[in-house]
This record gives sequence, structure tokens and C-alpha cells, in this order.
Amino acid sequence: MKHLVHILALGTCLAWLLVATTGTAHADVANQKRTSLVFSPHFQVFADIEGTVDAVEATRAFYRGATTFVSNHPEELYLVSQSDLERAVKTSRGFDDKLKIAELQTELGIDKYKKLEVDASREHLQEALEVYRLLNYQYANPERVAEVAMYVALSFIEQDAKTLQLFDMLQTMTLLDPSRSIREGYYPDEVVRVYRDARQSLIRVTREQGPDRTDAERLATFADTDFAVYGYAWPTGEGTHEVALYLYSRAEDRFLQPESLEVDNLDPATLRAAGNRLMSRYLPCFERPAEPRVSTVVDTDGDSPFSLEFGAAYTSFMQYPGQLAETKPWGNLGLSVNARLLLTRDFSVVAGAHFLNSMSDYAGLLASDFITFRGFLGGDMGIDLGDFNLGVQISAEATSLTDFDAYADKVCAAGRQSCGQTTLDAPGLLVGINARPRIIWHAHRQFSLLASVSGSYYVFPLSGREFNFPLTTQMGVSYRF
Repeated sequence: MKHLVHILALGTCLAWLLVATTGTAHADVANQKRTSLVFSPHFQVFADIEGTVDAVEATRAFYRGATTFVSNHPEELYLVSQSDLERAVKTSRGFDDKLKIAELQTELGIDKYKKLEVDASREHLQEALEVYRLLNYQYANPERVAEVAMYVALSFIEQDAKTLQLFDMLQTMTLLDPSRSIREGYYPDEVVRVYRDARQSLIRVTREQGPDRTDAERLATFADTDFAVYGYAWPTGEGTHEVALYLYSRAEDRFLQPESLEVDNLDPATLRAAGNRLMSRYLPCFERPAEPRVSTVVDTDGDSPFSLEFGAAYTSFMQYPGQLAETKPWGNLGLSVNARLLLTRDFSVVAGAHFLNSMSDYAGLLASDFITFRGFLGGDMGIDLGDFNLGVQISAEATSLTDFDAYADKVCAAGRQSCGQTTLDAPGLLVGINARPRIIWHAHRQFSLLASVSGSYYVFPLSGREFNFPLTTQMGVSYRF
């Protein structure tokens, strides 16, 4: 019986270890995902900077200052860079074919404009813009989209059509490409005046209302980030400039309170420092609350298809060695462990094991205990009837027994004499088929009680199978994760 005690103790330890380790693992897991951000590639410094190189450098300095802050906090923040955006655009489905269409329409539109075929030009260019927007090409090549917007605007001006669409095209051009402007000496005075009016209107609207929420939502969704960042700089009218950052929250679908500061000049070093400082003010907004420590019961709530069964098994071999012919089938008691994976509503894949220790036989012929190990792998079919599930499990079985001693007859067994005591060698690996009708009572969402009977027949080895026809009764408890 000492083997039986060891088996039951081992089963208890395994069950405790399973619950303890899974519970601890889930309890200690907190959400470690970093906050993700994407920066609008259309940062803008609104200032009368002479020379396109200076205008571009000022905008880039502001942008780099803000993005550098995020890059310097890799444990908390994740930056979707400009190159990431470009890659996402260019690897989208059908990108190459659609881009060819847009480029063809662009070239046709510009060619028509130069030939003064204004209506045809605008038609081609507007079709190109639609395709560019469909591709989110303004994130990959904003300069190209800005060029198309400029030609659409010029086509309106050529026809003296001062419409809202004209202003929209000029403002789109301004936002997408800081280096592109309509200057005196290159364009007629009327064209320059319309451009300046559109630019001043853009500055006023942006300063009063901030960036467009729809555009921010589209950018954050495309980049799949938590936040989108926009940045602008405006002249204050007093010789200084206001530098501002806007943070769009995808979760809240709104812009948070903007952060701004005043700078004396638009030197690149000053703008880099301003972008970095303003971005640091938003750091508290990026802190993620730790998930509460929870147990596996709360986490899984029994929704997993995986379950474990622990219980007791009692087995008797109906066929046993001829040396024991004077006795009757005896019991083998021990631990049963089964794992179940539900594949469909009615069918599961099951694997299990029995660790059994022999008990005293009727005639007392067993001179020592022996251990039986049984392994199972198969399928289970069942049907629900209210809180109960009736089913049958069919499995392949492999069984192994240890050596044991036995008395030759009842006389020797009664006197516990060594006369005729022999050692019966283990029969080797026995392989066969097991059928197990069973009933399960779903006492709780995750806990079930089960009872079953089963019978097996060994077919291997082909001869010399002194042990066969084991009949088993099982009772246990099942935990569904």
C-alpha cells in the first residue's frame, strides 16, 4: 500500500502545482503594451521665410524635436515613423496599379494645363487627387499631392473661378508641402493675392479650431496607433511666434488640450527644443493604468476548450497469470488524470493516464504490491441533456506493469511461507482498445463531476498476454479553463 500513498501524494502535488502556477502567471501579467503614436507628416511653420530651403528646414526641425522625445522613451512609447507610414502605403493591396493610374492622370492634367485646356486639365487632376487620397499617398509623397492640388487651384484661377474649392486646393498645397508657395514675380499679382488670402484663412482657422478631427482619425486608424500628433507655428504679430502641438486620442475620438509656448525666433535649434519640450508635457497622458490582478477563474470564466480531470480509478484484470488461478480478480486503486480539448460542440480529443497500485487478492496469493501505468489517447463523443452530458470515449491504450512476487498456492500464502514463492516478470507493454461510457454533471461553469466505467482488450503482443480484459470504474472532478 505504500506505493498507493506515494501515487495519491504525487497527484495532490500535481494538482496544487497546476492551480498555483497558472493562478500566479495570470495574476502577475499586466498590460505591458506601449502607447503608440504617429506624427502627421504635415507639420507646418507659418512664417514669411524667404527661401524654400529655410522653410523646409524650420518645419523639419520642429518635427524632429517632437519625434526625438518619443524615440528617447522606448520603454513607454512606440513611434510609427515616417518610413513606417510610407511602407504601409506602398505595400497596400493594389498600390502599384492604382498609382500608375494616378500618375497618368497627373501627367495628362499638367500637360493639358500647359496647353491651356483648363477644363480637361482640372478633370484629369481631380481624378488623380481622388486616387492619391484613396491610397493615402499624402503620407508617402505629400509633395506630389501638393503639386497636383496647386495645378487644380491654378485651373480655377485661370477661369477666374474663386470658389471654396479653390481655397481648399491652395490650403491643401500649403499644408502638404511647406516649400511650395506662390510668390510675386513668378505668378500674376491676382494669383498671389488669392494664394495669400487662402493662406491667411488657413492660419486663422487652424489657430482657432486646431487640426481637422476627421483627418486625425484617418491618420491614427491607418497607422493603427493610440494617438496622432500635429504641430504648427504661427506669428503672434508682436515679433515672436507661437509653437503648438495638438494630440488626437483615438480612444476618445477628440483632440486633447493643445500645448503651446512662445519663441523669439524660428532658428532650427529653437524649434527642435520647442518640439521636444511640448511633447514632454503630454507624457502623463500616455501612462497606461495597470490591469487589476485577477485569478484564472475570472480571466477565463470557463470559455476555454481545454479542461483537466483529476480523480480516482479502480481497475480489475479479468484475465491474469495462470499461477494465480486459485484466486479471484483483485482491485488496483490509484489516480486518474485526463486532458480534454473540445473541437466541436459534441467531439473532443482526450488524453489520459492511470497510476494504479495493486490491492490484496481474495486468496492472498500476491506476496508484494505492483504498479500499473495506463496511458490513453482517443476521442470523445457526447450530447448535452440539461446540466448533464452523456457520452462515450474510445481510445488507444498502452499499459505497463511492474514485476511482483506471488505464492504458489493457498497453503503457502496462509502461512506466509517462502515455499513456492516466485517472481512474476512484467508482461511488457500491452497495447489495445479502451471503451469508456461516462456521464458528466456540470455543477458549475468551470467545475464538473464525472463518473464512468470502461473496459479494454489488448491485442499486442500477439501472444503471451497473461493480463487482459481490465474493467475500470472512475470518479473525478473536471476543471475547464
